Amino acid sequence: MKVSFTAPERFPSKFVMQFLTNKKPEDNSIFLVNAQQDTLFRKIPSELKAETLYIDTIDLAEGNYSLQLLDASDNGLQFWAQPANGDGHLRLFDLKGNLIHAFESDCGSGEMFSFKAVEGLERDTTIGRYAFSLYPRSVVDKMQLSVVSNKESDMTVEITVDGVLWQKHEYKSVKDAVFNYDISHLPAGRIIVEAFMDGVSQFKGRINKR
Repeated sequence: MKVSFTAPERFPSKFVMQFLTNKKPEDNSIFLVNAQQDTLFRKIPSELKAETLYIDTIDLAEGNYSLQLLDASDNGLQFWAQPANGDGHLRLFDLKGNLIHAFESDCGSGEMFSFKAVEGLERDTTIGRYAFSLYPRSVVDKMQLSVVSNKESDMTVEITVDGVLWQKHEYKSVKDAVFNYDISHLPAGRIIVEAFMDGVSQFKGRINKR
């Protein structure tokens, strides 16, 4: 019998965890466990407040670990059909503030990231890593697009309706930014928002305009 497996991603043993709760923190938990299934770090609903940013520095011995985000209501930290729940995120940064991993906010019941902690490992900051948030996704007139990265990039945002380009915005040297858009003049229906970083598409999200 031939068996194949994927080795866990090599990851710094020391990093910063940034967790922004949405308006329903009672739904969410975070667990960091080692290969022996010992829980080394956790965030549980009774410890969390709504729309609050929690920042923790994690320092691990070398070895294999899993970091898991759970959502009891199966609607993640953001869900397009329930904008009233707000917008949260779970992101990991190196000690210099560079983004090194981002969980998907629209993750349903949750998401797991397994990795091998390596002491002294530094991620290559010449390779772009991006985390985007588009909120709300059910709108009448205004929406917000935020981006966090590990490097500065030129950014182009295209907003299309049924394949027709309605808005195009260009920005220079973007690394950590929030952009607000007025789409009140766009027709109702499905709208696509696509972000290009240094000419390469890195995000495409759909919103529904009422």
